[in-house]
Amino acid sequence: ARALQYHPRDVSLWIRAATWHFDSQGDVKAARIMCQRGLRMIDDSVELWCHYLRLELCYIDKVRQRQRMLGIEGDMPAREELEAALESKKRKRDDSSDQPADGEDRDMEAGGDTQADADRSEEQAPTASGARALAAATLRIASVITDNARKTVPKSLPLLLGLASVCVEFPHTELLEDKLFAEIAENFPGSREGWAASAARAKVRTDRLRKQGRPVTLAEVDAGSASAAAVFRQAVANPAYAKEPALWEAYVAHAKATLAAASAGTEAARTAESELRAVCVPAPKVSVRLPFIFQSCD
Repeated sequence: ARALQYHPRDVSLWIRAATWHFDSQGDVKAARIMCQRGLRMIDDSVELWCHYLRLELCYIDKVRQRQRMLGIEGDMPAREELEAALESKKRKRDDSSDQPADGEDRDMEAGGDTQADADRSEEQAPTASGARALAAATLRIASVITDNARKTVPKSLPLLLGLASVCVEFPHTELLEDKLFAEIAENFPGSREGWAASAARAKVRTDRLRKQGRPVTLAEVDAGSASAAAVFRQAVANPAYAKEPALWEAYVAHAKATLAAASAGTEAARTAESELRAVCVPAPKVSVRLPFIFQSCD
């Protein structure tokens, strides 16, 4: 507390304070307040916005893990159900005439709602409603925080990538990820990092499951690779992005990495080689600004 009094614009101190309250004391309310106070002092801090989002999603994930251990997690809601729930909450926020003007109060309202939903779902009987409530809370709190962050720090590639990378670490955030990566593609089509992150979403999810000690099937790994390739195919087929060198650089790098990871002589290797050839042949036709494609494909 004294360090923050002397250095109120030191982002690392706010993050350390929030982390200590959450990890060491198990006090999510105090941790949330630390993040919100920090954002009032340094509202353009990408690192602090991302930490705030991770804090809220970690809390819900802890509740979800306790439900799983108790065998009361229930079934997961469909994507359409989450879309409808998120749209309903958004309409209520838009229609409300008594929205707090202060950023901290607005964020506190969102965080408080999420904690209440999580606590209620944990107390429910072993039905599907607990899992559904947590899934909806996850998506809602992530949406509120990311919306506030993007309004405060508009058109910031580091912020969008940071928020998207946090969302990928947690379940039930795919809808928000789609929105963030679409915004990255629209506003920053020349970012190789943006295209690579968008394509790597599925792989990050399987890596997260491995870290949690949960089994990952070969089909899930193959699906992740196919999903990444689909992201690039759709992007290069879009006239708005097809002439972006960064997109082709990321596509070539992905194809080469996939080929290198595949065992020689396997179907996966043949598919990866075919993908790399498909990337390298049409690329030079796209723009004379792409001579590096030939070097990258060697």
